[in-house]
Amino acid sequence: MAITQGSSEVKKVLTGTESLLYSIFCVTEADTDNITKLLTSKTRNDGNLYFLVAFFGHTVNRKGIDKIEVISAALGSYSKNVGGYVGYFATSQTKYSVNKYGKSADGEQFERRGIGQIVISLFQFVIFWKSNKKAKNIYLHCDKKREVTFFKFGYTKCTKTMPTKAIELHHLLGISSSCIKELQLTAMMIEKEVFGSFEKRNANGPSHETDDAVEPPPQVNKPLQPDTQIK
Repeated sequence: MAITQGSSEVKKVLTGTESLLYSIFCVTEADTDNITKLLTSKTRNDGNLYFLVAFFGHTVNRKGIDKIEVISAALGSYSKNVGGYVGYFATSQTKYSVNKYGKSADGEQFERRGIGQIVISLFQFVIFWKSNKKAKNIYLHCDKKREVTFFKFGYTKCTKTMPTKAIELHHLLGISSSCIKELQLTAMMIEKEVFGSFEKRNANGPSHETDDAVEPPPQVNKPLQPDTQIK
C-alpha cells in the first residue's frame, strides 16, 4: 500500500480509509499516527505483508463533483503460515443519504446491513488466495463491547495463547502486547469461512468431498444502489 504511488482513485480510497479509522480509533495519538504510517508507506514491496480491504461508494453532490466515501474497511497483515491479523476495522456511522447517493438511497445508517461482514470475508479470502489455499484463520483483539459483533461474523474467543506468528503480525502493525494488556482487549479468532466455502463448486454439488454446504449470506436491511439523480 502506498498513498503516494497509487492511482487517483486508490489515493482517495486510502485517504477515505484514514478518515474512517480516525473516527473510530481516536483514543490516543499513537493510534492515529500508526494508522497514517501504515497507509502512507512509500514502499510497496518491503517484505512486510500489509493489506487493506475497503468497501466504498462514489458520491455526487449538487455541483456534480464525484467523491469517494469509504463505508467499511479492514487494515491488517498476514502470513502464509498462520493466516491474518486485523489491526483496524470499522464501518461508517454515516447514512446512505439521498444528497450523496441519489433518490434510490434510503437515508438509513450503513451499519447493521452486513457490510462489515462482507469486508471481513474478503479479508479472509485474500489470505486464502495469497497462501495458496493453506491459511484462512484471522486473529484480532477487540474491546469487550465489540465481542458480540465479531461473534456474529463467526469469531470465537481464543482459548489458548495466540500462535507466535500471529503475535508477530500485530507487532508488525505497530500494536504492542503491552498496549493490548493495558486496554484489556479480548483475543479472538475465526477458523472457518465467514460465508460458506472458498472452494470452487459446480451444479452437481461440491467440488471437494469435505466441503460443507454453502451458507447463504445474511439478509441486509436494504440494498445499496447508488443513483446519480439527486433530488
